[in-house]
Amino acid sequence: MSKKIFIILLILLSFPTIVSAHTTVSHSTPAEGEVIRNNLLEVTVNFTEEIEKISTIELLSKNNEIPFKRVTVEDNKLIGQLEKPLENGSYRISWNIIAQDGHPLTGEIPFTVEKEKEEKEKKEETNTVVVNENVTPENIANDSTNIVITVVITILIAIILFGFIILGRKRG
Repeated sequence: MSKKIFIILLILLSFPTIVSAHTTVSHSTPAEGEVIRNNLLEVTVNFTEEIEKISTIELLSKNNEIPFKRVTVEDNKLIGQLEKPLENGSYRISWNIIAQDGHPLTGEIPFTVEKEKEEKEKKEETNTVVVNENVTPENIANDSTNIVITVVITILIAIILFGFIILGRKRG
């Protein structure tokens, strides 16, 4: 039995064990797949360990890069500050870091911006007057005539029905 254990240990020790202790993303703002509904002026990616100062971050919309006003690396955090809030659409954060152990790592974090329209835009929409180009004096006169004819016909039908009801009572 001890021979079997020795052989098993020898086999296990003969294969080098690869320990993967690289840093990973602990969380980000925005998070992966998140839908942002307000103005976003800063993007942050936090890692489980410190990262090197030469690490970089990009913000992409489709294949267009949206430049950051400033990018900073603070211990285990990559921070990108934007000039102006993002418009509605799909985005992805692309990060390239060098971990403290010297290993380069990359990744992407997709997210979406779906803000409601601003108050000014809402007011402009509610104050919009819809002009019907088909409205002419003739059409207005025709509509008025149609209304009068409908009212007269309705009154005549009511009188006729009333007459039948009264005649029916007198006979019975």
